[in-house]
Amino acid sequence: MSLTFKTSILLAVAATSGLLLSNFSNTDKAVVAVSPEIHEAFSQWSLENKRLYGTPSELNYRLNVFAGNYKEVEQLRSKVSYEVGLSIFADLTKDEFLTKYTGFNGSPTLKSDSSDNESILEKFVESMLD
Repeated sequence: MSLTFKTSILLAVAATSGLLLSNFSNTDKAVVAVSPEIHEAFSQWSLENKRLYGTPSELNYRLNVFAGNYKEVEQLRSKVSYEVGLSIFADLTKDEFLTKYTGFNGSPTLKSDSSDNESILEKFVESMLD
């Protein structure tokens, strides 16, 4: 079964369950225009990672988070000499990932000795992304 065929099946299921993004009403203020390239990447990523979302709002939110992460990865590719890509966490924000997978349940308020007011945690996360 080809990936394109699998993607078609996923989109067909989404359409019949009312989750296709083009069917969103204009009353959802969080709807943001996402390029067809990112829609396709999200569809393929969702299929490969077995992601289904319960409501159109959740689907839209995750698509927008994914789009931000996708754009960040694309920007990083031109700046680094190593391979970067989307992981199984591509539909999570940095804060969601920290809370869910590191056990961090607070605000990053530990201050470093430097005067720039960045927390130790923020510096660590940024260093992992550089």
